[in-house]
Amino acid sequence: MSDTKIGNYVLQLGSDTLGRGDDVLGKRLAISFLTLLPESEVLPKAILMFNRGVFHAVQDSETLEVLKEMESAGTTILICGTCVDYFGIADKIGVGKVSNMVEITKSMLEAGKVIPV
Repeated sequence: MSDTKIGNYVLQLGSDTLGRGDDVLGKRLAISFLTLLPESEVLPKAILMFNRGVFHAVQDSETLEVLKEMESAGTTILICGTCVDYFGIADKIGVGKVSNMVEITKSMLEAGKVIPV
């Protein structure tokens, strides 16, 4: 990942699954997607997590280490504080910054591209 650059796009993770349909398959796809993302030449400027997407940032998440890796490389990870409170997981967050919709919205508006995942 040493040659990886930070792009002007953000990812929205509004779920702990990828796609609609079978949740077990969707979780496997989400893990695969996030695990392979660091192999790309350009990482996202930010990853925005809300609703069940916040579960990617918890300490026992299968995506925690890869998210830490991307954060270390310069990707900002913002986690919806309302969602964290709703799910009662404040003490389980292992990566990123617990934030708010003002900052999350600002990040979306300033990005060259927003990609919902």
